[in-house]
Amino acid sequence: MHSGKYQIRWPVILFVTLVTVLFFVWESGHLKIETDILESMPQHDPVLADARQIIEHLPIQDRIFLDLEQTTADKDKLVRAANFIIAELKQSGLFTKVGISDDAQHLAGLVEHVLDGLPILLSEQELREKIEPLLQPEKIRDTLYETRRSLEQLEGIGRADMMTRDPLGFSGIVFKKLSSLMPDNNAQFYKGQLISADGRHALIIAHIDGIGTDTAKGAQIDRLLKIIGTKLYAHSDFSDADYLITSGGAYRAALDNESIAKRDTRLAIMLTTIGIALLLIFTFPRPLIGLLALLPSMVGAISALFICSLLFKSVSMVAVGFGGAIMAFTVDLGLTYLLFLDRPQETYGRRVARQLWAAELLSVLTTFGAFLLLLISDFKILAEIGVFAALGVFFALLFVHFIFPRIFPYMPPAKRRTNPWLMKGVKMFAAPAAWKVTAVILFAAVMMFFAKPVFNVDISAMNSLQPETIAAEKKMQSVWGDFSGKCYVFLEAGDMRELQNKNDGLLNILSADGQKEMFPDAFLPAVLFPSDERSKNNFEAWRTFWNPQRLKKLKNDFNSAAVEFGFVPAAFAPFWKMIESPKPRTSEIPENYFAMLGIAKSHAGYTQLSLLNTGPNYDSEKFYAKLSAENLAKIFDVDLFNKRLGDFLKSIFIEIALIVSVGIVLVVLLFHLDLLLSLAVLAPISFALVATLGTLKLIGHPLDIPSIMLWIVIMGMGIDYAIYYVCMYQRYPDDNHPALDTIKLAMFMAAATTLIGFGVLALARHSLLRSIGLTSLFGIIYSFIGTFFLLPTLMHKIFSSVDYPTGPVAPASREHFRRVVLRYRHLPGYPRLFARFKMKLDPMFAELHKYVQNPRRIIDIGCGYGIPATWLLEIYPQAKVFGLDPDEERILIASRVVGERGSVQAGRAPDLPPVEGSVDHVLMLDMFHLISDEEAKLVLRRIYEKLEDGGTLLIRATVPAERRIPWKRWIEVLRLMFARIPQRFRAREEISALITGAGFKAEVFDADVAQVEEKWFVGRKT
Repeated sequence: MHSGKYQIRWPVILFVTLVTVLFFVWESGHLKIETDILESMPQHDPVLADARQIIEHLPIQDRIFLDLEQTTADKDKLVRAANFIIAELKQSGLFTKVGISDDAQHLAGLVEHVLDGLPILLSEQELREKIEPLLQPEKIRDTLYETRRSLEQLEGIGRADMMTRDPLGFSGIVFKKLSSLMPDNNAQFYKGQLISADGRHALIIAHIDGIGTDTAKGAQIDRLLKIIGTKLYAHSDFSDADYLITSGGAYRAALDNESIAKRDTRLAIMLTTIGIALLLIFTFPRPLIGLLALLPSMVGAISALFICSLLFKSVSMVAVGFGGAIMAFTVDLGLTYLLFLDRPQETYGRRVARQLWAAELLSVLTTFGAFLLLLISDFKILAEIGVFAALGVFFALLFVHFIFPRIFPYMPPAKRRTNPWLMKGVKMFAAPAAWKVTAVILFAAVMMFFAKPVFNVDISAMNSLQPETIAAEKKMQSVWGDFSGKCYVFLEAGDMRELQNKNDGLLNILSADGQKEMFPDAFLPAVLFPSDERSKNNFEAWRTFWNPQRLKKLKNDFNSAAVEFGFVPAAFAPFWKMIESPKPRTSEIPENYFAMLGIAKSHAGYTQLSLLNTGPNYDSEKFYAKLSAENLAKIFDVDLFNKRLGDFLKSIFIEIALIVSVGIVLVVLLFHLDLLLSLAVLAPISFALVATLGTLKLIGHPLDIPSIMLWIVIMGMGIDYAIYYVCMYQRYPDDNHPALDTIKLAMFMAAATTLIGFGVLALARHSLLRSIGLTSLFGIIYSFIGTFFLLPTLMHKIFSSVDYPTGPVAPASREHFRRVVLRYRHLPGYPRLFARFKMKLDPMFAELHKYVQNPRRIIDIGCGYGIPATWLLEIYPQAKVFGLDPDEERILIASRVVGERGSVQAGRAPDLPPVEGSVDHVLMLDMFHLISDEEAKLVLRRIYEKLEDGGTLLIRATVPAERRIPWKRWIEVLRLMFARIPQRFRAREEISALITGAGFKAEVFDADVAQVEEKWFVGRKT
């Protein structure tokens, strides 16, 4: 008798804890977590590969943009306020560069460069199409008139030198392209600051010292801007005007995502904790035991990461996070085990493990096999997810079935029962009913019309922004335009000459007739700094264009108009000198312009990132194809990137669905080896797939990236419910059996805890978390409904009583074999397969009827799965069998196949099954080597007493031959070694002596098949 106290083996707990801690310490120091999702993307798609490289160089990622708005249009005061903010930003130490005064100076230098270098900056086509129209007499008069008028206004102050060098505005053709460097075409530099056209906004750009998406740095910037705003408001120099600082940049999106995600996660954790605590209180007789369900998942995850740290140099953050979500449903393994352990009657850890082994093994096999199949994908993240998840569920299974039984070898009866109202509700919900099956079929039929998946794989859609951030972005765009741009081109070169040549080639493509509408006024560094060859060609075109006739006519028309508007013709001498320039200038790019032009030095030479303003006819696919054919540059286009990423993820979704589906179907079929049961297991998850896709379509929620990646989790979770139900029904085909009630409760708990954990995320503000919540909510609900609405009725139909064939049958005939196999229908796959092959391969069954003739009452000691007993029952309809076996799993199967024709009890020799009265036959088949001599003597005496006069004892035993050990005995020897059972194979004379010593008349018969070590020993009670 056990005491009523827990028998906790603390050394086991301490050992497991120590090993887990060591694993965790190891992986913390050796496992690198890769945070760049693009790093894990396949490199065979050139668009995604190029985008990955270009995104790393995007300047907007590490900058903040401040719009300083002033209520008045006083530019001088606005500049002073901007300078005050810049000083505060510089003093903070958070930025490497603040302000755009350097860019303003560089821009002034570029103006000088353009005015001096027009002969090498304008192509032959531009001279013909854009310069020639400016030379018409009417156009010259209009231009000089505007020049005279502007000189009389304030706007002309400081522009006289430029007007004398370029009175007809030739440079405007270049400056129009150069304007793409400005945030807004109407903005202007004023006293070192960039001011909007209305004079009420100033733009301040600061370069963050670090990564723009670093939320810790972002929080510091956010606090700093609030302090600066307060100081600006309190400053006496700015008291007569109101100021508003609006910030923008990647740091705000990172802060919003983190703050929203943290708030949603805290809410989810709080609600989940409350919900799970209430479930444990109402479900477990001892609620604290339920908390131990988390242990297998925790140990499994840490152990899996330890193995991954040995297999991979780095593991993607997505794989770790996604694998962690997968580990959530391994809680079901521990939860189910502990529900069976915590009962109102005493329970034993090993027995519970054996009871649940088939269901939990299949549950893990489906997950393990499906995830390992992801290794055939060329997506690195999928391979990492597959390995991590497969290892995680494997280690969780090992913990549940090998560690839990050692921690809790015995559990005393609980003092209270599971909540009766909860149990009653679960049983009612899971009760078989035809209307439930009809409802599921009709609902699935309707959802089929909407189940076509709609994908939305825009990465930006995964961001969640505060309303204030969205308003700030809109304001920035309305005042300064779009900072992010649409199309980036990326060039790499070993030296400056190669870079300029590539710029020329790219500019030729953009300037071609077919591309003009796609990129009007496209700007590249080649516009200002052409290569030597382009400079030479442009200069030759310039000299050709200004032939003597055209130059003479221009001078006459220009001088006439100049005199008309009061200009002295000699004042424009620099203009004529430029036109008649005798030789071209060199145009190597000065280093001080690198940052403005997107050029950077690299270890391999130079890189250049340029933003292209696109026109209405822009076609990203055509442009990419053109650049790829020329092999000049790489491209990052947001729309093209999202489209390719969408196509890729859709193919991945289909690949995952096919791989996992095929894996699950194969594992289920191979495990059950029963088509009907396999289809029953797959029915709920098939319903859940159709219903979830249809519902998401109806509510307008497309399959985004989180939904795609989470779907495999839903499949893994959903099929577990069906596996548990079907496997437990195989053991106990009775809707009212206590074990079946417990498994229903376990399924309810598993679904409820998952729904609480994931479902609360459906209320989250963060789009990624909300998507995870919605997908998991519908997937788990429909899986649970499919299991409880479909399977009870299907199992009832599948396991309905069968009219077994009756009438005489020839021993060892095909019909005899068929009848015995029929008794094993729908039982677990291993005993069913074992019975089939045992009868096919073992010569015992062709000879058994010779030694057992017309039995009425048979005792079968060591009956196993009841195969010999069932074989005899089919030959002798009047016989009954009373079996005995020490293995509870074998007892369960033998009881099912014997049915009402007898009974099977737990026990082992020298005990006999409790049978009233005497029997006429006792069988000891292939088990005599498992008992000692003392046990053999005792059991044989008891058998002699139990047999009626004339009764028969039949023993089949292995008698080792002197020849080489046959394979069958090798297998048995290995089995005994693993079971730590001594080998007691006896000689023929030893067995005969034991039989005769008990009072029997013994006879020995060889098997009909030659070279067989098994012999028949027949004892007659006289």
